[in-house]
Amino acid sequence: MDERKHFIALDSLRGIAALAIAFYHYRPTNAGYLIVDFFFLLSGFVLFHSSVYSNHVDSKTFIIRRIFRLYPLHVFTLMMFASTYFLIYGAFPSYKDGTMFTFLQHLTLTQNIGLNPSGITWNYPSWYLSVQFWISIFFILIISKRTQTSLLVCTSLFLLLIIFHNTSHLGTFYQNYYGMVNSGILRGVASFILGILAYRVYLFFKPIKASQSLYSFAELLSLALFLIIFLARDGKFSKLDFLAPFIFLVMVVAFSLERGLASSILKPFQFLGTISYSIYLNQIWILMGITYVLGEEIMTNEILALPIYMMLLLTLSYATYQIIEKPFMKIGRTLKSRTSIPSKLRPVDGIAQ
Repeated sequence: MDERKHFIALDSLRGIAALAIAFYHYRPTNAGYLIVDFFFLLSGFVLFHSSVYSNHVDSKTFIIRRIFRLYPLHVFTLMMFASTYFLIYGAFPSYKDGTMFTFLQHLTLTQNIGLNPSGITWNYPSWYLSVQFWISIFFILIISKRTQTSLLVCTSLFLLLIIFHNTSHLGTFYQNYYGMVNSGILRGVASFILGILAYRVYLFFKPIKASQSLYSFAELLSLALFLIIFLARDGKFSKLDFLAPFIFLVMVVAFSLERGLASSILKPFQFLGTISYSIYLNQIWILMGITYVLGEEIMTNEILALPIYMMLLLTLSYATYQIIEKPFMKIGRTLKSRTSIPSKLRPVDGIAQ
């Protein structure tokens, strides 16, 4: 197994998905929220490639890397959201669960673990970050290469069944089931586990040789199936949502092999994957600022406003990647190198998120 492999096609897909989320918040579409499940699954895939299956990353090193990878940009975008909101409205946002309490939740990455059942707060796309951070740390401590696949499958199916029973769709994240179980965590764990399974499937198919046309068919089929469940719905939510994580599993495996035509086409978009974390966290405060400057009427004109929004988002996301993400990742690697893992054995961070 190539422990230093960089999944370029998956990186490109993640970048495109981040832009799709940005468009979803600009102009909400019926099933744009399903892209978050793709992020959860992709995180499970990549983090277990670069940590559990690498044999060179212990839990302490992993946690250090996660904190320095995710927290600095999260704090920056939280402050930018608060500042932009204050400049526009002359006050900080008021939330039913408490303005200061919810702000402290964001500072501790606990904004979506069930403590604010009244709704999402502050830089609200970061609810995903809260869930992903704690899930990844929890699983790095309890999951190993010896964990049975059957156990992982049953756990994921059981969690999806709970969500299906309570909401019948996957468009849920801050709500608590039974007064104490956060739906976002259940959703995140279910897809994260499927990401681990996707990596095991990838390892199975990696040594198998087949024609490019077969791999191209698998890539295009997964994309087509996603489009079907994305479009085939009467309203915003649908029971078809529960097929999405399994389609994403097929998609991630197909594109991770990088042997099909679609994978080759996607590779030039890798730069989007590089700045995708910045795209994801920057989108709301930038959208708020643009709407305030241009006005609601101009923002309804997609031909004019959408290119401005996307160009500004890409430009500022590239800046925050260079100024915030890269320096702190470097610090994290420096601290990691003092934890008894020789630098020559440290795997490359394939996909940071």
